[in-house]
Order: sequence, then C-alpha cells, then structure tokens
Amino acid sequence: MKCTKDVNLHIFIILRFFSVSDATVQFNVPNQSIMSKQFCVNTVVAKIIKDYVQVPTFEELKEEIQHQEYARMKLRTDRMITGYWYAMLYVTTEHVVVQDVLLKVGDTRFGTHLVKLSDWNTYFIEWIDEGHDRYQDCHYEFRNGMRSWGATI
Repeated sequence: MKCTKDVNLHIFIILRFFSVSDATVQFNVPNQSIMSKQFCVNTVVAKIIKDYVQVPTFEELKEEIQHQEYARMKLRTDRMITGYWYAMLYVTTEHVVVQDVLLKVGDTRFGTHLVKLSDWNTYFIEWIDEGHDRYQDCHYEFRNGMRSWGATI
C-alpha cells in the first residue's frame, strides 16, 4: 500500500511534536479544572497509519451478492440512467460484474457492467429474490432473452 504525502506529513508532525514515547496532554474543559490524560505516541501513530493503510475487504457484501441471482439497480449507461433488473454474474476482490436482464432495443447482446464494491450502495436499489413479486418476470426475461420478443435463434 502506498503512503500519500498527507500520511507522511501527519506522521512527521506527530513524531517531531512528541520526541518521547509517552506524553501528557492537557485539555481545557469549560467550567472544570484542567484535565490531563497520558497516552502512548506509538499508539497514536499506529492508529493513524492503520486508518490510512487498511483497505475495506467487503467480505459480508461479497457473500451477500454471491447468494443472489438478480437485483434492481440504478446504473448510468452510455444511453441513459436505468433502474432496471440486473443478473449477478460474478464478484471479484474489488468489483461486481452484472448483466442486463432485459435486452435493450437495437442490441444483439446483453449489456454487462462493472460496479465497484465501494460504490455498491450508490447503485443498489433492492434484491429480486424468489419471494419478490417481479422475480418470475425477471427470471423469464433473463432466460429467454430475444426469444421473448419473437426472435428465432
């Protein structure tokens, strides 16, 4: 993981400010006497580094997506903003690959889209599972594709 200039600057400032391993900080609290709290500089530096370096793994989200077949999502495509049905194809460490359930007019293939796991909540609307009132429609369209419009393939 690369450290940014901001991280290096924060660490430099902290290390320059606290030249010993333990320091005492005084807080002025209104209507109370001065409080002091002792803490370890190494703990502060470790916390800052951890916050900058630790990358979210999205394990729970990946697990949930892998157990679903369809979702309704709001994606921006090159043609329009859509709020349609998408089939979950597969999940990688950082992305989800989804495919259009409905074949768009003029297309001969279903569109596929790459969604970052970090952006998932921006696009996700709801799951379309077997208990959903539109599941049968979604499943029928995805399985039949162009045949649902009378194409013979």
